Amino acid sequence: MVNIEDVRESDVREISASGEDNERLLTNWLLELLFVTETEGLVFHRFDVEIQGDALRARAYGEPLDRGRHEVGGMVKGVTRHMMEVVPEDGGFRARVLFDL
Repeated sequence: MVNIEDVRESDVREISASGEDNERLLTNWLLELLFVTETEGLVFHRFDVEIQGDALRARAYGEPLDRGRHEVGGMVKGVTRHMMEVVPEDGGFRARVLFDL
């Protein structure tokens, strides 16, 4: 949506989600992020994420979108599970997500 290098970490939001499997958990978390972006106008630079079982808790660091300072690419309209992939890798996860723009 924006170049994250231009996003300051002046605001912090606690965001949580749950899901029956890794793909649903990721989808639900991304939908929560999209909701915060749409309702509060925030864009994010960094996330601290903790996953326990089927629950995710995260701190999202960012700031309000400033179209004069942030180079806006495409705005995300939705998250799709089409071709989504979440794979354990090197003690973490690798994910592939397609967004509706």
